[in-house]
Amino acid sequence: AQTSLVWSKTSSDDETNTETFIGRVPLDLVYFGGHFSTFPLVPGVFELQWVRNLIAPKPWGKQRIIRIENRKYQQFIRPHDEVSVELKYDEGKNKLSCKINNGEHPCASGRIVFEAV
Repeated sequence: AQTSLVWSKTSSDDETNTETFIGRVPLDLVYFGGHFSTFPLVPGVFELQWVRNLIAPKPWGKQRIIRIENRKYQQFIRPHDEVSVELKYDEGKNKLSCKINNGEHPCASGRIVFEAV
């Protein structure tokens, strides 16, 4: 069973600190085990972990998170869905906005607030 998605960067804009990644949810994602065996879905906490993994290479991506703002879950993410993750870092506010979509359909969104430096 797999624990993550294989992500491909589809766009990057250094001027706005925005990056977009795309990945397909594996059919054997380990997080499906024992959860809703007849209706497997990705738990929201693991969607947040995907974001953490994607920002880890960034100098600001290793900062301590102090809270999550405006976290919304709009649609389930299911096996074999192709999802995109848009990340936009606001250096002035030290916050990261993230959006997860399945095609044109929003799945989740919110902002990560990092500890003041």
